[in-house]
Amino acid sequence: MDYTIIIPTYNEAQNINYLIPFLQRQGAKRIVIANSPATTDESAAVAIAYGVEILACPKAGRAAQMNYAAFCTDAELLYFVHADTVPPSSFLQDILAALRKGYDLGYFRYQFDDQRLLLRLNSYCTRFDGVFAGGGVQTLFILRPVFET
Repeated sequence: MDYTIIIPTYNEAQNINYLIPFLQRQGAKRIVIANSPATTDESAAVAIAYGVEILACPKAGRAAQMNYAAFCTDAELLYFVHADTVPPSSFLQDILAALRKGYDLGYFRYQFDDQRLLLRLNSYCTRFDGVFAGGGVQTLFILRPVFET
């Protein structure tokens, strides 16, 4: 299946310097950085150094950048990943398995690398359905027709 990984960035050079090679090691083929017009760091240079596409988004804001990048690609599947997030190494296989089961979209539960109680509680709650359970949704996969709807 044709897919594009979209990473919205705003001064995320340090994070994408880790994330992009991680995604590439897992077999990611097309990664697009949706860079904020307000970015002042080296995010674009880092992305270019790893050979990924960089889009200079006309409007700042995570949602605006994600939407802009989504409409700049014709991939059947869109996978949005926050720059400060690392998905499981099996993310591609997991997404394809979910699609085979009939899911049109989904996200991964998350955990923080900080052990403060409030963050651990927040991570724990991502395993449940509900309005407050998926807060933040650090990664999201969605089929294009569903996204466009």
